[in-house]
Amino acid sequence: MALVVLLALVASAGMLAALRLLLRWVRRRHRYSPWPEVGWLTPEESPLGRRVLDCRGYCKLMPGPPRDKIVERFQALRRMSLEQLRDCLPEGSDPAGYELSWDFNEGEALRLRAGFHATDVEDRWLIRYAHGRLYFQRSWTGVLVYVAEIRPEHGGARLTRLWLRGSDSACPEQRLLHIAIVRYLIDSHLLGRLAAVPVPSDLASEPLKMALFAFSIAGRRGEYAEPFYPDSAPPH
Repeated sequence: MALVVLLALVASAGMLAALRLLLRWVRRRHRYSPWPEVGWLTPEESPLGRRVLDCRGYCKLMPGPPRDKIVERFQALRRMSLEQLRDCLPEGSDPAGYELSWDFNEGEALRLRAGFHATDVEDRWLIRYAHGRLYFQRSWTGVLVYVAEIRPEHGGARLTRLWLRGSDSACPEQRLLHIAIVRYLIDSHLLGRLAAVPVPSDLASEPLKMALFAFSIAGRRGEYAEPFYPDSAPPH
């Protein structure tokens, strides 16, 4: 139950503070057992062709959520009507949102509209398309974290605007990090591509904290992680 509470905190405001609590929890749990393996892969070793942190062993070792505690809520969220999401925005978001210009071809646009429907509690996201928008919810709590506007464009689609929670856009660096996380979720969850979870650059020298952050974002799908630097942000 403690893990569920801590991961819910990470999904809400105060992400880095909650990450520190999660790290202490893991240290207590693994006090008498080996640390999960995390290690850097060179560009030659990496399936992504660039230096990334290999979190696969860590993701496999981390305990999953207590299913009996969350399965009913998890299933209820999957049955939630899309009409309930119409015109909803993340808590504290700027009504104007942030302008982007990400283009997708016809096949990619179809996959965006199909969404990502969590089928197991290990899937941390429920991503659904309705009324020209993608709604990114946490699959355990239903918290609406991101909303993206999608418009038809030359046979494909263009993501033109993104809304973030107020707590995720308090400063430019944090805002750009969360824009990068949205790009990761689109690539990994919607388009089925291998991708690395972007992690705050101040964790770059602490691989275990990087793995914890990746796990908090993507659960067992967070197999790879890499530091995020604002100058490497996806193009607007």
